[in-house]
Amino acid sequence: MDTKLPLVIVEWTDAWGDNEVAISMEDVESHHRALIVETMGWLLREDENGVSLANEVYNSNFRGRTFIPRGMIKSITPYRLTRTRKKAEDT
Repeated sequence: MDTKLPLVIVEWTDAWGDNEVAISMEDVESHHRALIVETMGWLLREDENGVSLANEVYNSNFRGRTFIPRGMIKSITPYRLTRTRKKAEDT
């Protein structure tokens, strides 16, 4: 992989909706909160507006872009990919 961008996991709060035809006040009470989401990707840009991530990299290009507004971000955690080491063969 030729990218030098950091790989991160962003935990953030997301708004949501559903297609329920009928809901009760108990449903409202039990679901009245943001959805907590974790998104992993290469950190393309981070500033006061938020973060832009991509979840695919190929030939120095990116795909699968996600933008998360700053106010929705709970945490950004660096993540390191490691390759599985082959066991040394007995000789």
